[in-house]
Amino acid sequence: KWTMFLLGCGVCLLTLSVSVALTVLVPLVAKGQIRRANTLPYIAGANITTLADTLVAAILLGNQDAIRVVVAVTLCVTVWTLFLLTFCYPAVRRFCLGVARRALESPQRLVAFVAVLFGAPLLLIAA
Repeated sequence: KWTMFLLGCGVCLLTLSVSVALTVLVPLVAKGQIRRANTLPYIAGANITTLADTLVAAILLGNQDAIRVVVAVTLCVTVWTLFLLTFCYPAVRRFCLGVARRALESPQRLVAFVAVLFGAPLLLIAA
């Protein structure tokens, strides 16, 4: 799990884009080179380092408040992620894989899952 975590951190730091880091992951899983069950640490690593570009921008702008906020958020996300990976990883992995398995059981469930992914933020914005 820690190798995948560091790989996710590295790819995201190299590209400064969590989108690119995750786009690299998809074909590797589709071709069976990486098991879907092992992707969570990679995603967690990419999630932590996704703020690297924001930190670079804050430093270039010389905005001390922005730097403090980005560092604080990064530290909080890092501590929480490391806690989950260290102490709760089997349960979190089972939960995530279970949700994915149920969402993919039928086309109707997949449509419902995608609707919730898009609908929940829209409802929160509208509220």
